[in-house]
Amino acid sequence: MRHDLFELRVRTTNTLRLLEMQQLRMLGVDDERYRELLYDRTQEIGAAVAFLGFDSMLVPSARYDCDNLVLFLSAFSLENIEVVSRSAVDWDAWRRRR
Repeated sequence: MRHDLFELRVRTTNTLRLLEMQQLRMLGVDDERYRELLYDRTQEIGAAVAFLGFDSMLVPSARYDCDNLVLFLSAFSLENIEVVSRSAVDWDAWRRRR
């Protein structure tokens, strides 16, 4: 099975930034369990953000030291995504680095 890794350039027009765990905590997210696969509360937050008319939100990644851009496709045009680069994933090399 082949997988590709894409680097994308994304243009959003109305992004909500929830980049601090304190902000998520105030919205009912348990930061002690944020890394677990407990999606109910975060999905509720995402649904509310989309309902309010945002096309995206930035949130801390639960797995890595980075942020995630969540796109709401009902309010976001795929024409605003540009492929910058594409490369095959070498899973054996990735496993050796982990």
